Amino acid sequence: MKNVPGAELVPVDCMTSSDGKTHKNTYDLIGLYMFIPAASKNPDAAMRYINWLAKYENYHFLQVGHEGITHTLIDEVPKIDALAATDPKWIQNSSQNLDYTIPMIGLFLGDEELNVRAIAAGYSWPAEIIVHAYNTAMINAEPPIVVSTSSPLVAEGPLNQTLVDKGVTIFAQSITCAPSAFDRVYDAGLKDWLDSGAQKVIDEKMEKYAE
Repeated sequence: MKNVPGAELVPVDCMTSSDGKTHKNTYDLIGLYMFIPAASKNPDAAMRYINWLAKYENYHFLQVGHEGITHTLIDEVPKIDALAATDPKWIQNSSQNLDYTIPMIGLFLGDEELNVRAIAAGYSWPAEIIVHAYNTAMINAEPPIVVSTSSPLVAEGPLNQTLVDKGVTIFAQSITCAPSAFDRVYDAGLKDWLDSGAQKVIDEKMEKYAE
């Protein structure tokens, strides 16, 4: 938008898979990962804390704080004051104190529409663009399949950062190259990614999945 006068940021629902759907990933339900370990020295207190966090008035205050201090209400949704959230008295160690409100992922206002509008309020972009982008991202979106394997997956460990970095490079090069060069750039990047260890990771996961 800075480089091209009149350009717009437009969410698109593309990249149709072989089954005709535009697949996207969502988070797993956070409850799948919440547990009190057997080694806990005080499981009763841990359970009490989780129950306390499950109450709206408690997690809501942690996420948005005091109206007029850490947030203002705009069209019924809280807009966090980023400066107030850094005040030692009201500091949020992560956005909406995500790391403290473990029963959920991100801001939760009890209603999906309010959640999306509140997310949009945190951006400098027009709210309708963010809401449209969010809704587009949810089309055909599903959490990844969770497979319990008989033994731990090990191939990805030492390769993870390399593969992540190469994936980012492929993405950047594919969307900035000339349209006529897309297939060549993408195919070459994908081959390099697979040869750099991704195929080894895929093969291990397929083997364990089959087991």
